[in-house]
Amino acid sequence: MPVGVNLGTCVSTPDNSIIFLIGGRMTSTSTAVYKFDPISLQLTIPIINGFNNSFINRNEINAVIDSKGKTYIFCGTDTKTGGTSVGSGNWFYEMSIFDTTSMMWSTLPLPTDVLPRADYTATLLPTGLIIYIGGYIKLTPSSTPTLTSFTDV
Repeated sequence: MPVGVNLGTCVSTPDNSIIFLIGGRMTSTSTAVYKFDPISLQLTIPIINGFNNSFINRNEINAVIDSKGKTYIFCGTDTKTGGTSVGSGNWFYEMSIFDTTSMMWSTLPLPTDVLPRADYTATLLPTGLIIYIGGYIKLTPSSTPTLTSFTDV
């Protein structure tokens, strides 16, 4: 792989023809999304309309993808490699949606009562709800990240 990545996430399209590597602490900051074709073994940088450039180096994230190819990524940080603690970078209060079918990116703000999270697990339920479990939360933008309880879903 021509780029080093950690603390990113990946999803496979519904037909399993493409794998997208999204975010993470990367050795290259030219993009936040790579497209891998497991048949041709080609790794490319896709053209994504509406891409949010603040997403470059977004990490401590976990994505889910639905049956229509929409990928949902909740919050995250831009903590740099070598950061001294979890979430020591900027925290993002948003939901990123990457439509792998239309190659469109959109970013939605979160309601004020939703706490940002990093280093969580995300699970898409058959009902369409996304459950976020574990990780770290911030009670206020200036507070120190704290481990969340596994009962805080």
